[in-house]
Amino acid sequence: FQATIVDNIQTKAVDKTLNFKTQEDILDYFESEFTFTSDKKQTENRLLLPYVLERTVPQRFGKAQNKGTSFLMFDKDKAENTKKDFTFEKAIEYFDSKGWTYLIYQTYSGDENFRVVVPMDHVVPHEVAEMFLKMVHTELFELGFTQNIKTHGPFDPSKFNGSSKFYLPNHQEGTTFRTHVSR
Repeated sequence: FQATIVDNIQTKAVDKTLNFKTQEDILDYFESEFTFTSDKKQTENRLLLPYVLERTVPQRFGKAQNKGTSFLMFDKDKAENTKKDFTFEKAIEYFDSKGWTYLIYQTYSGDENFRVVVPMDHVVPHEVAEMFLKMVHTELFELGFTQNIKTHGPFDPSKFNGSSKFYLPNHQEGTTFRTHVSR
């Protein structure tokens, strides 16, 4: 299992490569990051590519360099113009009902914004990961959850592609930071 931390939103340089032996290692890594605090939402060297890279020379990274995904990441932003929001608590209920290993952490943007990390049993091609992300998104939409009238589900669909990047856990010092880890 592998993931990569890149320098910033321009993603032209690898800061470090993360290697994991097991699903537990992935969860342990994220848990160790829960204590990180910053006064900036977009802190340098905290942007994660949750996939195995083809190569790591300075460049813009995207689908072409994605050899596979070690874990799935769902990005949930505050719902707008919807009657039924997929809350942090509803996410716990849903993912628990599936019996999956996962973790949830609140993003820098606040209480109603969070990410869900689901480690895989093995590395899967990004096309398979995209289909799985869309399947979960659609299932939740059919249960009545949506982010806004355009998304047809509670998660940000722009984050379903094989070139998506996610900021690691980060919050301002002194703020409440919600997390949940299934074990």
